[in-house]
Amino acid sequence: MENKQVKKLCIDLAMAESEDEAISILKNNGFWDKLDYWKDYDNNPNNFSTIGNQQSNADSALVEKIINSVDAILMRECYRKGINPSDSQAPKSILEALSRFFGIFDGKLSNMDAKERTDIAKIYY
Repeated sequence: MENKQVKKLCIDLAMAESEDEAISILKNNGFWDKLDYWKDYDNNPNNFSTIGNQQSNADSALVEKIINSVDAILMRECYRKGINPSDSQAPKSILEALSRFFGIFDGKLSNMDAKERTDIAKIYY
């Protein structure tokens, strides 16, 4: 397969609107039914739980990414304060963490004005 064809295939797959459309693209290009083209992720046949545990629709996947990014920031704040996020000293909720680490009243962003929210956002931008 030439570079131009590979590029088109990749773009077509990236633009596919559904799983069925992606499968159709792979079938039309002769990849879907040929096992020689497929291997287990990380060469580990037991990795389906890693792949299969992903969200099935784009909206849920996006929300999960946002939640994961918030979790990562709060975990980072724990480490900055010398707290293991799994330890009993760690905040038990997002609201507690926001209150404790960022001084947000009741941990609710609605208790901040726009400038305060922007100032916190700039820390992580």
